[in-house]
Amino acid sequence: MIEKRKKEGSRPHGGIGRDRKGSRKSGNGGDKGPLRGIEAALEVWREVRRGRFASESLRAISDRVSEKDRPLAATLVYSLIRRESLWKEIVGRFLKTGSSGVSPAVRDALMVGAAGSLELRTFEPRVLVNALVEWTKCRDERGSRVVNAVLRRIVEGGPEILAEIERSVAFSDLAMRSGVPLWAAKSWESSFGRIEGRALIELHSQPVSLALRVSTGVDRSEMVQRLEEGGVPAVESPDLPFSIRLEGTALPTILPGYDEGKITPQSESSMLVPLAFTGRGKFSRLLDMCAGRGGKTGQLAQAFPEACLEGWDLSGPRIKAALKEMERLGISDRVKLSVGDSMELDPSFLPDGVLLDAPCSGSGTWRRHPESKWRLSQDELARYGAMQAKLLGRALDLVSTGGTVLYCTCSLFREENEQVVAKVMSGRSDVVELEPPHELVSRCRKGRPWGYYTWPDNPWTDGFYMALLTVTA
Repeated sequence: MIEKRKKEGSRPHGGIGRDRKGSRKSGNGGDKGPLRGIEAALEVWREVRRGRFASESLRAISDRVSEKDRPLAATLVYSLIRRESLWKEIVGRFLKTGSSGVSPAVRDALMVGAAGSLELRTFEPRVLVNALVEWTKCRDERGSRVVNAVLRRIVEGGPEILAEIERSVAFSDLAMRSGVPLWAAKSWESSFGRIEGRALIELHSQPVSLALRVSTGVDRSEMVQRLEEGGVPAVESPDLPFSIRLEGTALPTILPGYDEGKITPQSESSMLVPLAFTGRGKFSRLLDMCAGRGGKTGQLAQAFPEACLEGWDLSGPRIKAALKEMERLGISDRVKLSVGDSMELDPSFLPDGVLLDAPCSGSGTWRRHPESKWRLSQDELARYGAMQAKLLGRALDLVSTGGTVLYCTCSLFREENEQVVAKVMSGRSDVVELEPPHELVSRCRKGRPWGYYTWPDNPWTDGFYMALLTVTA
């Protein structure tokens, strides 16, 4: 239930197509005709610069891009976004006038060209350069000559510059080649020390793969077999008894078992959430204060089938998505979902367990959602911390005496984690930290001093933070 309470051409594969009269297609940004792979990548990149997520934009244009061109578009876009500062640096070394002296179309073509020519080993640079020159001509005739000249110099001299940056011991180059904003890299080195901080930075250059949470009552080995028979390489996770690991990524909605509610895409880090609660015994009334699209809400409902569960979120569209998720999992009759502000809503019952999966910077998921890291600032990080402290205080006010509050974020910044817990605990004497069960602790790193972290140290995990608290009498 949902209760309303207080977004074919003749050129080489992936290039710019032409119509039968020989004129170029996709002449302007408003064209809704078919797109080739490179054109699609450019359109998505422009949408990302306007604030959208690449995954959303790729889905939005999927019906205009042939199946064979979609992988190229996605690979180009994500290669660019993951190491955006690196490509800006390389473009800047070859663009004599500076980026401010050229049009947005030229800048876009140069960025896509630099990333594609220097990172995509199986794509012919000449084809990419020619396609980008043609694309730019439709928007900036004079600028297309700049694109042609600069990209040809990058193709020739870029590999040497890239190799220099890859070999460099300079901290700024480490951050740049790992795709981490310099200010964030400095923060991690300060928080975790030189050795661990730099190790964390380097982890962000590693690829990601998809993990699937197996629903309660589903035989994992049989599910792996179904995936394999469907052409999806999969193995049972050695770390979690309810996780399946895929090789690489996949569109979850087309996987065998998804529509039946048998599997759910989720990083193994966030799959740990129920383990924190199960170590505290049984729960009869659970509240998810920031339910989002219902990923962890559904997981809790499956882990505690006898409990009543309520979920809140400020966003109506997210709650609607959560409702669909509960229906997919077959548990909608046990979960009450409400739209509203968690600082103002009152639960329908006195919860003995509260999950606060707080809105955060998402820095732990930057490998999967790389756009976010280039949009975040230190000022925004401070604003997140202030909001998180208010939400955690509210969670502790709502939970029953002796009940459990699990505070978690998908962030690797202490400003959103230990410092939030410390701020809230310093203002009240009735809150103590609980020791999570060993099976959770053994997979985590201890915070300083509050809570526990998981690091993105394999393709199926993300950076994640958890602190387990209780209110005493």
